[in-house]
Amino acid sequence: RAPQIKPQKGVAMDSSCAGLNHKGSFNFVNRQVLSFFVASSSFIGYYAMAVIAQNKIVQMGCSSAAKDAMRNGYKLVKEDGEDVERKIQREIAKLDKKYKLSQNIIEAETFNSVFGVRHVLFKHTDPNFDYEEPFNADAFKGDKYAGISQIDPYWITPELADNDITDPTAIGYYDPTFWVIGGQRYHKSHLVVLTGDPVADYLKPTYRYGGISKAQQVYERVYAGERTANEIPQLAMTKRMNIRKTNLAKAQANKGKFIESLNAAAEFRDNYGEYVIDKSEDMEQIETSLADLDDCMWANYHLVAAIFQRPVSKLFGTGHGGLGTGDTDEDYDIAMLETLQSGNLEDVAHAHYERLMMSSFGKEMDMDIIWNPMKVLSEKEQAEVNFIKSQTAANLYNIGAIGDVDERERISADKLSGYSGVEITVDDPTPPNEDDKDEDDKGQD
Repeated sequence: RAPQIKPQKGVAMDSSCAGLNHKGSFNFVNRQVLSFFVASSSFIGYYAMAVIAQNKIVQMGCSSAAKDAMRNGYKLVKEDGEDVERKIQREIAKLDKKYKLSQNIIEAETFNSVFGVRHVLFKHTDPNFDYEEPFNADAFKGDKYAGISQIDPYWITPELADNDITDPTAIGYYDPTFWVIGGQRYHKSHLVVLTGDPVADYLKPTYRYGGISKAQQVYERVYAGERTANEIPQLAMTKRMNIRKTNLAKAQANKGKFIESLNAAAEFRDNYGEYVIDKSEDMEQIETSLADLDDCMWANYHLVAAIFQRPVSKLFGTGHGGLGTGDTDEDYDIAMLETLQSGNLEDVAHAHYERLMMSSFGKEMDMDIIWNPMKVLSEKEQAEVNFIKSQTAANLYNIGAIGDVDERERISADKLSGYSGVEITVDDPTPPNEDDKDEDDKGQD
């Protein structure tokens, strides 16, 4: 439904709306320019997106970020920051493997990039379970959690409640309360719905209340890059063009003989042979330069990497490029992956543990997800970091800001210090009391 514009007080509707295209009118824009955006940026349909995603470059771009973000994994800690008991950690790890949590997280984000929306359903073991009721963790108590299912968008239909479409101030405005899958209604709390880049409310029905997919955003640029790459071998084989000067009037007068002479000359010529012409004829050769062709191709692929928000070095395995350059490539990439971790990936993992903890351990989710660092230092780099820390500690010790015990506690708590878990012993600096000493001496006597 198109939003209704309220006129200003004392102003007629046609006056207050002058210049506003709230009904999709294109009377006030350059139609030639607008047609480009309509043709290249509009919703292309889920079937087209699925076909485009078969291209290897599109496939890599849609999946690489999720794979890289999950590579170093995460750990579960208690709400107070303390580590979870080792026994429980092992049990959770086995259950995560059973339910294929990592694979499901990667798949969910991959197809979110392909379609611009991904529905992740957390299933109950009871086939007659009422999914229309909002999620209640207690319903999964007693090993009732079945696992994770994912639904492509062409199998699912949004169903909006009255408040979803009538009140623009509602928190869940244009956010479907129910989703219909195979004729059955599912309350949105049983799903994690990942979406691509957001669109305005006006366009949400067109996008089935999802977002813009990477496949839709990138397909023109990938096509341009692939076409340019395919031109390279063809140009390499045909870059030399011969110009044969002749009497065009005579050639036209006896066209058959002229073509026959061209074919005869071509039989004598290849890249390693001779081109035979008459003594009275003249010939020149023009060679097409391929110097900038590689740059032309990579210019398109740099735009591809920019749309996927990945450096070219990560996406194609080549040198630095894309949105970052030089040493900033890795920093930029890590920042984007950390945003992905704390958003879509963590949403799926948290919903999984909400059900898993009640199902297998009989308690509510009381843990936090802490992602492991994306960048793992080498032994040499870690040694340099520890050396800098030790110098800082020595400076603070020299000015009396910290003592021996403070520093020993720090290196014992630091798991990368090389002295993690070292036992801290404190020598009592207080000299024995003289009276106590006398009593000890008497006892010895």
